Amino acid sequence: MPLRPEVWLISALALFGLWSCVVRKDRLRWATLALALTMLLLMGLAACGGGGRGYVNPTGTPRGTYNVIVNGSSGGLTHSATVTLTVQ
Repeated sequence: MPLRPEVWLISALALFGLWSCVVRKDRLRWATLALALTMLLLMGLAACGGGGRGYVNPTGTPRGTYNVIVNGSSGGLTHSATVTLTVQ
């Protein structure tokens, strides 16, 4: 599976932050900022979940008629409706 472009960007930022920390001591503040930003982006990327497919039932949904209750609310208003789903 190929890596997504943002993974390359985050890796480049991490390497830049480490490189600038080693090369010039007076730029330590910028290097620390770059590393902190890189870590924040990495945590955000890990928190997204990666977009997996989740569980896929190999047999599918069994045939039949199902009642689905849909609830919606906005502010103080709440409404629900029952919808019939037929699987063939």
